[in-house]
Amino acid sequence: MQEHPFMDYLKKIGCSDNSIRFSIKVLSEFECYLKDQHLEFETLNQSEIERYLEYLVDQNQDELDRLIALARYGRHHHQIPLFTVMLSLLDGGEVMENFHKALKESIGEETTEKIFEGIGLPTWGTDNRKKAMAMGTVMNRLEAMVEKRLWEPILLQCLRDLPDAMYSKQVHLYEQCLDIEEYLDKREEQFLDEMRRLNESSQLYFGQPITNSVLSFLENNDRISRGVIKNSKLHIVKIPYMTDAWLHGQSEDEKRYFYCHCPWARESIKPNSGIQLVSSQFCSCSAGFIKKPFELIYKQPLQVDILQSILNGDDVCEFAIHLPK
Repeated sequence: MQEHPFMDYLKKIGCSDNSIRFSIKVLSEFECYLKDQHLEFETLNQSEIERYLEYLVDQNQDELDRLIALARYGRHHHQIPLFTVMLSLLDGGEVMENFHKALKESIGEETTEKIFEGIGLPTWGTDNRKKAMAMGTVMNRLEAMVEKRLWEPILLQCLRDLPDAMYSKQVHLYEQCLDIEEYLDKREEQFLDEMRRLNESSQLYFGQPITNSVLSFLENNDRISRGVIKNSKLHIVKIPYMTDAWLHGQSEDEKRYFYCHCPWARESIKPNSGIQLVSSQFCSCSAGFIKKPFELIYKQPLQVDILQSILNGDDVCEFAIHLPK
């Protein structure tokens, strides 16, 4: 373990002394595991890392801070499988717990516990296949037992823990513009500049590589890079989760799998997964995610329509945000 360079990196990104000490402890334990299993850190692949996660789950050691430490180490030392596997668990890992809490407040504890009976709340290291199976069951029971008007607003608020401060730069950019069209132009320019930088430096964009094919695709798809206003609605198409794999997918089912971002649904889309497809109603959570920065920009709640979604059998996920008059 390259301890000192990693400690310097953690200090640089603002980690506390306690966090740094815990991270070093986590990596020391990881190193012992690799030694016991006769594995080399540099050549670890996805399946070997997933077996380590199963070990952590069995030991009740798959807590959030441990996964964050492992993700940071993978990123800092360019162990891409370690970084991407951890990122796939960290991204949206809080959703089911937030859903459970919000449902209890909305429909009551008794009904909520019936919906979650036999499922429990998956821990941070739970395999995404198990997450998709759990969410599929929850959504099926919810739709059968509770009126949509009581649970749809919960999803449309988005179940992610995303602080408003995360969008402060975008709000500031909008405040510098004459109107929404200028803001979208500048936002697109910033986004494509970032994609070009990542392409040139061979760095990842939330876990996915920005290859030449991906860059060309994004530069020629303004519904993703910018958004298009039609009849006072902003139409936005999500960037695929793994764009390069999506571009080169061998079948429509495979392409849909590579497109979906949601860790609570994606594995149910995978061809021959054996997992029942998660209800497309769950895509309201993604709709809430899409509209949140614009609600902060306009300082008011906004309506959003789901025009297309992978879980509904479409080829893309497209949303229309109703803009204020």
